[in-house]
Amino acid sequence: MPLKLVDLIRRYVLRYVLLPAVVVTILGTALAVGFALWLEVRAETKLLNANAGVFEQLILSGDSVGLQRQLSAVASSRQWSAAYVLDSASRVIAAYPSENRIGMIADARMCADRTRMPFGSQGKIGQMCWDSNPLRGVIPTVVVLVGVLAVIIWSQASLGMFLGRTISMHTKSLEELAKLFVRAKPLDPEDLERMPHETLEATQLLQAIRQFIVYQKQLKTAEIESEKQSALTLIASQVAHDILSPLAALEVAAGDVSQLPDNKRRLIRSAVGRIRDIANSLLNKNRAMTERSDGVAADKTPPSIQLLSSLIESLVTEKRLQYHSRSHVEIEARMDSTSYGIFAQVQAVEFKRLLSNLINNAVEAMGPDPGSVHVNLTARQGRVFVGVQDNGKGISPAVLEKLGRRGETHGKPGGSGLGIYHARTSAESWGGSLEIVSEVGKGTTTTLNLPLAPTPEWFVPKLSLIGGRDIVILDDDTSIHQVWRERLDALHVREHDIDVVHVSTPDEIRNWIKSNGSAARDALYLLDYELLGYQENGLSLAEELIIGDRSILVTNRNEEMGILEGCLKLKVRMIPKGLLGLVPICVVEQNADAVGQKRTVSRGWDAILIDDDPLVRETWNIAADLAQKKLRVYTSAAEFYREADSFGRDTPVYIDATLGNNSRGEEESRRIHAMGFAEIYLATGQKAEEFSAYQHLRGVIGKNPPWAT
Repeated sequence: MPLKLVDLIRRYVLRYVLLPAVVVTILGTALAVGFALWLEVRAETKLLNANAGVFEQLILSGDSVGLQRQLSAVASSRQWSAAYVLDSASRVIAAYPSENRIGMIADARMCADRTRMPFGSQGKIGQMCWDSNPLRGVIPTVVVLVGVLAVIIWSQASLGMFLGRTISMHTKSLEELAKLFVRAKPLDPEDLERMPHETLEATQLLQAIRQFIVYQKQLKTAEIESEKQSALTLIASQVAHDILSPLAALEVAAGDVSQLPDNKRRLIRSAVGRIRDIANSLLNKNRAMTERSDGVAADKTPPSIQLLSSLIESLVTEKRLQYHSRSHVEIEARMDSTSYGIFAQVQAVEFKRLLSNLINNAVEAMGPDPGSVHVNLTARQGRVFVGVQDNGKGISPAVLEKLGRRGETHGKPGGSGLGIYHARTSAESWGGSLEIVSEVGKGTTTTLNLPLAPTPEWFVPKLSLIGGRDIVILDDDTSIHQVWRERLDALHVREHDIDVVHVSTPDEIRNWIKSNGSAARDALYLLDYELLGYQENGLSLAEELIIGDRSILVTNRNEEMGILEGCLKLKVRMIPKGLLGLVPICVVEQNADAVGQKRTVSRGWDAILIDDDPLVRETWNIAADLAQKKLRVYTSAAEFYREADSFGRDTPVYIDATLGNNSRGEEESRRIHAMGFAEIYLATGQKAEEFSAYQHLRGVIGKNPPWAT
């Protein structure tokens, strides 16, 4: 059985407290005794040295009385038991404590065992011998130290007994507690209630453990709830993704309902709006959960270039849900092709707060009367106009003149006037302005005027299709394919020699690219980002298949920073899937001569150079002109692949080992060789032996052209 806690404490006190204290005390006593002895001998020597001259003078002068007096003084001060002063003839001339030997001739044993001190050179004048007893002065010190040792031993023993008695009072509670910890059953506060707790400390310990158990159960419950909430959030995000895809198709279909009666048109628009409300609400909840978990204060971010249609759409969704009980008020975002691709530099949360206040003003000022609130977005002459229009009661000119000042309000019971004031100051901070136009009895229009921001690099402002080049659409949702069919069929793309290929899995697009050499290199790829059931996504496939510069990502996740960074890295552009029905599309015809040149331009070339260094390309071009050689140069392997089918497979290909975008020439040479090219050389300054594993290479040359002399 394991040792009890009290036994462990006693052994600890004995081994690490009591024994070290005894040892230290003994060593200290020994050192103190030795030091006392040294001091005693030193003091005696110092006294004798100080009186040696006195003794010599008394001996030489024959003053026996003075000599006896001086000896008695020194001997009594040092507590000598016996002392003698002898002359040069060894006669006793002074003695202590008795004078019965004065005049006697000292025998050899008188000073043999005593301490001696000669007077004069080698004792020619005389000498003194005495019985020294240095321990006599040390005895008090030893007595004191022994007493201290006894006190320390007694105190340590008492401490051990006290600790043993104190700990034994807690042992019973601790042993019972240990039994609870080692058993398989989880701890329960009721078990602690039945435990003995004879001391205040034991009671406090058990209370702390009881509180800890309760807190642990609460924490476990919170973790379970958090996991449930995370799962629900993930499901909500997925449901929103699934809803938005067919919604885009439904909105396109709903755009051409002019032949239907007005009541049916309103019903269709209301149904489409409600579906989008549900989807956006799920996405907003997902974003809110993410922001709370990340601890990010979104309203502190600086202004940035934002796609306004996305901000407006999500805000209008929130407002419809907020005022769903007011069925007599219609809130609608009116977006058309002119609203597509409008960007402004704003702070997203502040912009939505501003717009929310304007919509609140419009709705609440209506009171119980029916009405409508329309939000529209347009751009012209470098400016963006966001309008909030209602058909309410309107505002009189006198009140309208005051609106926008801090504290001024109208038509809202209990209003503070801060909404319009905040909207105006925010607009001005973004380089814009706020204008309110109203007519009593007809309604109010509030217009936010902002500078138009440049279109980001990743955004597709207009989808231009080139005649003769295929379009490959990858999406796992059939409704999105249907949207593309309707939009492209309306343009009669087949009349422009454009084939549209619809695929829904990663393997399908891989196989199509593999089977359609030159057509695949010229094609435009419209890729969904998220492919359900597959690890690959649109960006990873664009990177794998080397089609990034010819790809457009069509996704609802266009606001995610990771996806934006991936697009910029691969030179992939994006179209928000929610704007699929609004993106402008046109067909650009290729010049017939250019098409013919594309098919024949590469016939009869003497060499092909692939190098991203403009100086190297210029050097090779000059050398080719001097040697009357036809040289075709490319800045990247991807650029070469687009025209590779136009070259004879016996054309020599020279490729740099280090290309841009971390592309390696030796790896690209494998693909070039697989395409049928046999004469492949690495044009690099690196050593040839570094590429010995690439057996398909005909050689490794320097950076100089092969025609240079």
